Amino acid sequence: MSARSCGARSGTRRKRKRGRLAPPYVRSTERAQAPFGTKKLLQRFGKRLVTVRYLYDAAAGRRHKTVELIVASRPWSPRPRRLRRTPDDIVTVRIGYHEAGLRERAKALGGIWRPAQKLWELTWDAARKLGITDRVAGTRVAKAVEAICK
Repeated sequence: MSARSCGARSGTRRKRKRGRLAPPYVRSTERAQAPFGTKKLLQRFGKRLVTVRYLYDAAAGRRHKTVELIVASRPWSPRPRRLRRTPDDIVTVRIGYHEAGLRERAKALGGIWRPAQKLWELTWDAARKLGITDRVAGTRVAKAVEAICK
């Protein structure tokens, strides 16, 4: 048996995870503009340098220094976002009792009052025309507004 398999160098062996050895782990990641550990690499790679990482392999007793570089750059524009709702989707909207004018406009656009839920049912297009898409029940914005108003 070798000294390594007997555990003579305790603390340097990797622990087993489900029958496999644990991989080396990243202890620190430095930005290219960090004041320590990147000066020589910054001189060598210049503006192409993005990050420097240090991988520690306890089993082999080694530290690996890796760099992330920009090798190509070209113009890019993101694809247009897909609409989350179609104009005909039915949504529920909160309209306050004191907003009589808004309620009348919602009725004119086909809105239906649901007294059990205390909500108005409208199409997404009607809610957009009224400018009350931020009041659609069930969205994060509406939940935040409800939490503030309580």
